[in-house]
Amino acid sequence: MVPAALSEAIATDRASGKIPVAVVGTCGTTNTGSVDPLDALADICEAENLWFHVDGAYGGSVVLSDRAEVARGIERADSIVWDGHKWLYQIYGCALVLVKDVRTLLAAYSAGGEYLQDVAGLGQDPEWWDMGPELTRPARGPPLWLTLQVAGTKAMREMVSKSIRIAERFEQLVRESSFLEVVTPASLAIVTFSVKADNPEEAARRNLALSEYLRVNNIAGIFSTELEGRNVLLLCTISPDEYVEDFNVLIRQVEDAAKTLGF
Repeated sequence: MVPAALSEAIATDRASGKIPVAVVGTCGTTNTGSVDPLDALADICEAENLWFHVDGAYGGSVVLSDRAEVARGIERADSIVWDGHKWLYQIYGCALVLVKDVRTLLAAYSAGGEYLQDVAGLGQDPEWWDMGPELTRPARGPPLWLTLQVAGTKAMREMVSKSIRIAERFEQLVRESSFLEVVTPASLAIVTFSVKADNPEEAARRNLALSEYLRVNNIAGIFSTELEGRNVLLLCTISPDEYVEDFNVLIRQVEDAAKTLGF
């Protein structure tokens, strides 16, 4: 998101009688891992009295790494979403919503009910069911709590940081390849690249064929996506069980696959 364009959009909306309410910044897009200028967006939201929300679904974990400065300004958000089941290595369903003021959750979700009168005030204050849409829910928090207790924040920091370094290493390997080209450089833990070809249509055909070959032959799960109408291959390096050496081998396997496919 371009801050100047955001300011212009807000002014245009207000001039047309609309009432801007919130701005959603992104800390790690799904396709490229890019991060919005969160600090600048926070400045605009403060000046315009708008709610500032940050989508940190997977990229929010960068705040634990040695590259935390790329997310500068995320601490100024009014609310943040952060998926533990992505870059915090948890099971599906473990996700977080963090808010600056818990009263905003109570104002949005607290509904009460006569059937709760006997348990009201017996537990924590406020009750967790008043802070979200679920009246009953599974215990999603303990696995993350246990991970932090057993591994510790230092180990989590090292794993997230390693993921970023691996993505940067893979970008370098792609740049050195005679078969491949970088489309977007490593950002957080994502690199997008493409098989070289004379035109976009042929590149797309080769990308899809290469992705299928790698999957069918149990080499790697590198799938395609679209960036501004262009087909590209996407590598996401957020597994805690991967190492730089694995990607030194992977690039050779990818190039061997490209040769086998006649590229």
